[in-house]
Amino acid sequence: MSKHPDQKTINLMKKERNKAQAVVRGKQSSEQLKPIPKISQGNSTCEYETVEEEFTARNAIVMDQIKIIKSRLPGLLKHLSKIKDPRNPKKIKHKLTLLMIYNLKVRNWNLHVCI
Repeated sequence: MSKHPDQKTINLMKKERNKAQAVVRGKQSSEQLKPIPKISQGNSTCEYETVEEEFTARNAIVMDQIKIIKSRLPGLLKHLSKIKDPRNPKKIKHKLTLLMIYNLKVRNWNLHVCI
């Protein structure tokens, strides 16, 4: 026996949903409410004209990020080294501060990459 409803049940559910939506639309129009706009993803291309232009722009962004990271790295390492490592000391391959810095780097650069 299938957990999936049969076609008759699906059709009845669709009709009930459509009736409920019609009621909601009727209330919105009687109360003169604006319908919620449907948001669709834009169909646009990259803002850069050439591949070289995009490369130089992305390179400039990465270089600026590296400068910021270099200036803040000593303080960040100092603060992160104060955190106790809960792992088994015999099985540690990499320091916790290194793993945390790597995590920050990956998360930061993944947020800014748009393909």
